[in-house]
Amino acid sequence: MSQPPILFVGIGRIGLPIVRRMVAHGLNVHAYDNNAAAVADVQRHGAIGLTRDAISRLTYARVVLCLPDPGVATTLIGNWVKNGLPKDAIIADLTTMPPSTAKRHAEMLAESGAMYLDTPVTGGQRGAESGNMVVIAGGPGGAFEAMLPILRVIGETVHHAGQVGSASLVKAVNQFVYLSYNFAFAKGLQLARGLGLPDAVAVDTLTKGAAGHPLINDRLPSTLSSNFNEGFLLKRCLKDLDCLELTTDQANPAIDAFERLRNEIRRAIEGCSDGSHSDKEL
Repeated sequence: MSQPPILFVGIGRIGLPIVRRMVAHGLNVHAYDNNAAAVADVQRHGAIGLTRDAISRLTYARVVLCLPDPGVATTLIGNWVKNGLPKDAIIADLTTMPPSTAKRHAEMLAESGAMYLDTPVTGGQRGAESGNMVVIAGGPGGAFEAMLPILRVIGETVHHAGQVGSASLVKAVNQFVYLSYNFAFAKGLQLARGLGLPDAVAVDTLTKGAAGHPLINDRLPSTLSSNFNEGFLLKRCLKDLDCLELTTDQANPAIDAFERLRNEIRRAIEGCSDGSHSDKEL
């Protein structure tokens, strides 16, 4: 018996290798993206490519979204609710978003009897290619169990964090730690330059000495390359941090540090020579 089809929407930097892995593991993937080249790529790997018209009404019981912007996911889900969708549909949304947006998506789908999981992933493009990702899901336990075989193909580590929105919070905390490493490294290099020290000596010491860390060392070659797009990277970082929606009654000693990091990234974006960089919409 053939595998039931899975709809995958968003064949970008992370989505493309995930679709390839899903197909390689025998899953019946039907995929859409507005980038025709990406659709052609996954078709060559065995997925079924779809047109925009084919996904205007949801006919799939299992759906994975991997979009660059939560607003695109909101529009897509809204159209499906309006045009009709299976009552047993489960949508696992890998899109990075604030918990309030994830809860809104869940509420929209609940009216039609469908279920929603906010399902952020971490591990980057390399993790998506190897399957060495961490997948965090927030939502109903039944929906999580039903999607678990698919999620285990996406990443070797899968967690159920609780209710919808909880997974997005875990992703934000993870990004806070990851970006703190990067921020400290950047400040250290900035300090070295301010003291007139040679870049080569400072970088070699920071990567090979006690300050060295895989999160920095693995990405350093691309960071120091001439075509590195700092504006795009900073906006991606800020989008991840904005998943942690803070309220005035949250008493946590780490909140101040979190806010300082977020504000520093905002200032860095304002200081970029080209402020036009932004994530592309689907």
